[in-house]
Amino acid sequence: ELSKELLPHHLEVHHFGSSERKVNMLMMNGSKPKEITLKELFPSKKKTLVISDPGIGKTAIFRYKAPVDFAHGNLWPELDILLTFELRSRNVQQATSWQDLLSVQLEAEQRKLEEDHDGIPVLAIAAAYIQRHLSSTGLILDGLDECRLEHCSEFMQTMLLKPEADLNLIVTSRPCDDAVKLSHSDQYERFVEVVGL
Repeated sequence: ELSKELLPHHLEVHHFGSSERKVNMLMMNGSKPKEITLKELFPSKKKTLVISDPGIGKTAIFRYKAPVDFAHGNLWPELDILLTFELRSRNVQQATSWQDLLSVQLEAEQRKLEEDHDGIPVLAIAAAYIQRHLSSTGLILDGLDECRLEHCSEFMQTMLLKPEADLNLIVTSRPCDDAVKLSHSDQYERFVEVVGL
């Protein structure tokens, strides 16, 4: 129901199953659904939009389970870096660069990091590394419905509306106007609806 309302025909539609954590892939042209796993979402160079009702498990999967599995080497081994950010954070919404975005997560530790490394600008180096290695970087932006695109910085609007080609990107949202806008953007090739854990 949700996918029919929201999605243009160029998107693939996926559903997370409840028990075996599989994803059923349904092509909008009516081809036979195929199953893929969570592991196949990255690194695909496809921009993925996850839209589901509240409380169904988006954050549990993408903000908690996926990063833990990645940190333990059980998910997306092709990626060197996995970054997750909450879009409801005003600092995330107003980030103006990769360095700025990284500083949101590390602000409290930034001074200590630079002290431990003899004043070397660690965040600037990390941001430069990410920009040079987008194809091995995964980015999860959680909670599009908790911000307004029009209130985001130009950098974040570009990240969401016209992400760089090599970046592996997942954006999660409850149904909202901005999610519809992204679903009709030619930048997002894949739609995922979480139907329960």
